[in-house]
Amino acid sequence: MSPSATATVWFTLVNDILDFERIGSGKLRLETSEISAFDILRRASDLQQASAQRAGLTFRIDAQPIHLRVDSERILQTLS
Repeated sequence: MSPSATATVWFTLVNDILDFERIGSGKLRLETSEISAFDILRRASDLQQASAQRAGLTFRIDAQPIHLRVDSERILQTLS
């Protein structure tokens, strides 16, 4: 794993731990916006594309044309 990838993994881990602390203390703020289900799934797929290719996997997104009001960053955090 490259130093950049390692730093990204550690950064994500620290942010996840801080989020658990915020949830526990009731201080987690959600930033909601409207986004299509397809867009959020495409972004999650893009984040995992390199890992999937190394494993010989491909993603196919078949989402309904619906819009969601969500905190897209939290959804991406969960999906990746």
